[in-house]
Amino acid sequence: MNIAEASAPIRLVLEGTLRMRGAFASAGTEIRAGDDATLLRDGGGKVLLSGTGLKGALRSLMERTGEASVESLFGKQDNASRIVIADAAFDTQGQKRHRVAINRKRGVAADGLLFDQEMTGPGAAFPVRVTVKSSQDTLEADRQALAWIKALLEWGAVTPGGDSRRGAGHCLLKHASV
Repeated sequence: MNIAEASAPIRLVLEGTLRMRGAFASAGTEIRAGDDATLLRDGGGKVLLSGTGLKGALRSLMERTGEASVESLFGKQDNASRIVIADAAFDTQGQKRHRVAINRKRGVAADGLLFDQEMTGPGAAFPVRVTVKSSQDTLEADRQALAWIKALLEWGAVTPGGDSRRGAGHCLLKHASV
């Protein structure tokens, strides 16, 4: 192997469609009359699934399951992350849901905290692209980690966005290829 081959970066890419099984909510900053909590949108008005949000959900799940390559892939303090997840947009209208904030100490509705939240309906489909920057030294471990990420997404174990305890964000990876 020559020096050019040894220093050339290797990119492993997982692509597919992340289809929401239920509603999906992501925190947007747009202020709109009638909605207290809006969906995150791109510049063209499409609903956005944040790549960093999906990356955080994946990292958290992989840490809880004891995956050995988490720090190597996702980074830690002085080590940069080697995994990149692109933002994904889907052209859909949000649906308004009436919500109530819960007083966590008492487990009942908090006084005066009713709000409206914008969410997608079931079936929203986001194109997903996960890229791992690899090298000859880490290639086999990175292939295994990417296969694990693919399996987690295909099984519906990852729930991006908010309100996952109430069913939002549950999704399945379809039509995936590496």
